[in-house]
Amino acid sequence: MVICTYAGAQVSGIIMRSLGLPSLLGQLLFGLFLSLFLSSPLPLSLTSPLKSLSLTVLLIRAGISINISNLLPEFYLTLGLSFLPFVIEAGVVAGFSWFLLNEASAFMIGALISDVSPAVTTPIFLSMLPPPSSPLHPPLKRFTSVLLASSNLNSVVSIHCFYIAFEVTFHTGSALVRGIIGVAESIIGPVMGMVAGWGITKLGGERGGIVSGSLMGMSATFLVAGMEFKLSGAGALAALFTAISVFNPLPWRSLPTPLPSNVTKIPLSTSFSSTWGQPASVHRSDSPPPPSIPSLNTEVSLIYRKLWENVFEALLFGLLGAEIDFTKIDQRTVLVGTAIIACGLVFRFGATYLCCRSIGGYCYKRSLFVATCWMPKATVQAALCTIALDFVRSDAWWKLESKGHPHYSETEMNAYRVKWEGRATDVLNVGVLSIILTAPICAYIIPKLVRPLVEEPLLLKLKETETVRQRNSFGTQGQAQVNTSIDGSQTWVETPTKSSGMSYDMEEIKRVKSV
Repeated sequence: MVICTYAGAQVSGIIMRSLGLPSLLGQLLFGLFLSLFLSSPLPLSLTSPLKSLSLTVLLIRAGISINISNLLPEFYLTLGLSFLPFVIEAGVVAGFSWFLLNEASAFMIGALISDVSPAVTTPIFLSMLPPPSSPLHPPLKRFTSVLLASSNLNSVVSIHCFYIAFEVTFHTGSALVRGIIGVAESIIGPVMGMVAGWGITKLGGERGGIVSGSLMGMSATFLVAGMEFKLSGAGALAALFTAISVFNPLPWRSLPTPLPSNVTKIPLSTSFSSTWGQPASVHRSDSPPPPSIPSLNTEVSLIYRKLWENVFEALLFGLLGAEIDFTKIDQRTVLVGTAIIACGLVFRFGATYLCCRSIGGYCYKRSLFVATCWMPKATVQAALCTIALDFVRSDAWWKLESKGHPHYSETEMNAYRVKWEGRATDVLNVGVLSIILTAPICAYIIPKLVRPLVEEPLLLKLKETETVRQRNSFGTQGQAQVNTSIDGSQTWVETPTKSSGMSYDMEEIKRVKSV
């Protein structure tokens, strides 16, 4: 059945991609269609490892795409876009979920929903880049680098907060103690990941195959161990920071300056001739220099991109759709879930817009574009929304709760289990709703906003800069004047003095203002 799910989801994804929609939408819809014919859920022992591997690939891809050097030029804006919209939306969604759904799963739903999907936005950001010869290439590259880094950091924050909420919800003990443990996980996870990354760099060097396999093994181990030892947040962070530490120039990752392409190092034992102390001649060859970190990043990133697109994306979204039980979804759940998602998106849109205007100094058009790009949900929601339900259905949780309630009869324990399955199902249903409501709409709208909201303001700015440069070339015979239009755009116009005797083409000035 899993093979059928994968094959059907893959074909459905190809069909959706040919229609200009995200492939994940077709994969999810096929899973929903398949669930109509399933009398019982797919075996947990089979689907749970596949979902864990999908989440592992997702975390590794996020770690590879985070380039620390790209975060520094726009450090405050990157942090603002990563945290501020997440905190606002998570708080709003959790508050509404607390009163309209149930208080037990409210914080999990808040952390789950408050993420932007790289699966929808990343292809759009990459397609925005013009050829390197274009004057728009440098500003657009800086702009898209900030968006890519911020969206991936947003995913990191969402995953970590979800696991903290999961631990607080499903494990016994004081909520304060669990909160303190969650903060400790924020430190333990990165440290473990950086240690593992150091080991991978020493083991694999610059060999992409060994690095890719080691990353998969270590990251999957961290995730499984985190769930086993009730430190899920630390496990996810460790998996993520393993990839970050491997593909960023941290102290242990700095490479020596490569030799020229026709010079290779020779062992010390052969660097001297048979005569003591006399150096041998330098050995030369045509072998290429050792690969650098960017080349290794490209090689491993390509491997995991193919793994995700050809295997794990179809598995994840197909299995997610198959998890939905339409007999347990009532009209109220759909309406309440839609209202919660809509309220969260409104607040998220406003927070993102204000962040771009106040911290980034973007014009209102570019701020509107970023706020729209921060709305789609897909990847993280698909990877996390079944975790609570899988845990409630597992024998480990059943045995744990049976020991915690020894005075319950079998009937009471069954009712208790049904209650918690309903709460976990709310997390699943809201997560799937968020994907269906946002991913296809945003994937259709965002590419159409690139030209009017991003490229045209940049073209106008470039023309204004060129106009100022040309006017300055006239010397000091005239004075520069700034004209501000109704929409807030500014145009530099040269105002000649009486003694200059120079005339200017007013038609050219009007044309610049109208771009």
